[in-house]
Amino acid sequence: MLAALFVLWLALLGAWWAVGRSLGQTLPGHAEPARRRRTLSLVVLAALTTTVGPAWAQEASAPALMPEPRSVTLDEALALFAEHNLGLRLARAETAEAEGRVVQARAYPNPSFGASFDPLFGGDDADGLQYETGATVSQRIEWGGLRSARMEAAEGLVTAARARARADSLRLAFEVVRAYVDAAAAQERVDRLGDVTAVVRAATNAASARYDEGDLAGFDLRRLRVEQARYETASEIAVLDAAAARRRLALLILPDDAIEDGIEVAPASGLEALPPEVLLADVLAAAERNRPEVDAARAEVVAARAALEASRLERRPSPTVSAGVQRQQGGLYGPTVALSLPLPVFDRNTGRIVAEQARLAQAETRLTLAERQVEADVRRAYETYASLGRRTALVRDNLLDGTEGLLATARVAYGEGALSLVELLDAADAYREARVVSADLLADYTAAYYDLIRSAGGTLTTSSRTPDTP
Repeated sequence: MLAALFVLWLALLGAWWAVGRSLGQTLPGHAEPARRRRTLSLVVLAALTTTVGPAWAQEASAPALMPEPRSVTLDEALALFAEHNLGLRLARAETAEAEGRVVQARAYPNPSFGASFDPLFGGDDADGLQYETGATVSQRIEWGGLRSARMEAAEGLVTAARARARADSLRLAFEVVRAYVDAAAAQERVDRLGDVTAVVRAATNAASARYDEGDLAGFDLRRLRVEQARYETASEIAVLDAAAARRRLALLILPDDAIEDGIEVAPASGLEALPPEVLLADVLAAAERNRPEVDAARAEVVAARAALEASRLERRPSPTVSAGVQRQQGGLYGPTVALSLPLPVFDRNTGRIVAEQARLAQAETRLTLAERQVEADVRRAYETYASLGRRTALVRDNLLDGTEGLLATARVAYGEGALSLVELLDAADAYREARVVSADLLADYTAAYYDLIRSAGGTLTTSSRTPDTP
């Protein structure tokens, strides 16, 4: 489209040049040939603008139709997350892999079947080829406790995998909560900045009228226009931030086809209720009982001990028992029984036992480290939660007191001349600071509360919001 317009413009420019040159040659005594050429060019460009320009501008400025944001509650967002999140799919796959190892550990060694044909040569009484045939079935017999030790080791790994999957579920669920809270806070910022921008815009319009009437200084009008530009810019940035927050939330909870369609997810309502009070001792006790990282570390210790026991039992050679039937060419036949036993001369399984001992020591160290990390995580989450609670209460009790109608009152007073420009702008800044800071603090406080739930293993009051372990 642009290339075609450019070619058309060049063609018209060439025609203009040719006509202008012709005019210059046919009217040699005229003093203003260049003015005629400029006039002709303006006529050509005006024709181009009236014929092609509007369609081009309409095509370039037509906005793409985007789907409306889908409103969801926090519970709905977590349910969608449990159904579609790729991290949970990976955790489920890892758990299924560990469960398959348990099935394999329960299996007995397979029996083996053998058939033999033994030709016999020589001998004075031999009349041609002599032979013997036989068929046997063999079974390796494991010593008592070896199979159960392998099963215990595999089941410990399954328990650890399930606990890690639950830890991933809690961590990812908190990411969803954080994204949901951020989206709600971003929308709150859009609304509050929109309120302030509308007031400053109306004040600027009123100031322009007063300036035209000679009732307002030019400095005040310019100052208002600067403030309007600042708030308009802040509002546009807030709108973009809110859209990005909705897309981040959609990326965590929606299926791939919905994300490809550009669907955004918006919180169904803002953040109003304050989180409840929680005691540190209760959180520490809950984390000690239910924190999945500690459960996974304990299960890995159990699995390592069982694997070490299995390695020690495998030092003893497992016998193989064979039974079958044997037949000679002359018609003689009878049963055959055999017993084979490996001789532990070169391989005493020493290296594997040493490796399993080291693995057990590592598992015990990881358990101690996990317990310390969980306690530190709980204390960090609680300190953040308590600090944000105090700051939120301070803002709500002091900063927000009387700010609800501050903006509207200041606008009316400024319109009536009872409020100066500086006082109006101070009132707008105070309202913006109070509402936006309050929204951000409440969002951080709410996120800190859910982080506290995560640090306790998902067992506090709203633990039902946490998706089931995959």
